[in-house]
Amino acid sequence: MSVAPACELCGAPIEAGIRPRLTHLRDDHPDAARALWIRLAASWLFLALAAATIVFGWPVWVPPAGLFAGLVVNVAMRRRIVAARAGRRRPLPTLREFARGGGLGVLAVVLLILVLALLASR
Repeated sequence: MSVAPACELCGAPIEAGIRPRLTHLRDDHPDAARALWIRLAASWLFLALAAATIVFGWPVWVPPAGLFAGLVVNVAMRRRIVAARAGRRRPLPTLREFARGGGLGVLAVVLLILVLALLASR
């Protein structure tokens, strides 16, 4: 038995498909829509920094620093704040929630990339 799709933020039923979901997000949750676009832009910024590093010969630590900056700006935290406004979650995750959500793994990968970049530059 399939369940009708519903908004994860407010629980409102929405049509299946990406266009109705994005329309609902933009119309009913503008903060979450803005957060989604910022998260996508941060990914593209990282790719641009990686390409610029290759083309212009910038130091190897530039893309990992950009990745870290993107993660800091990442809207996963912003999305939680928006969800909290809708009454669904607490504004900030606890350390346990952060670890369960893979946050510590992401930080470990970023630190590993930074260490490898620093070792490669010597």
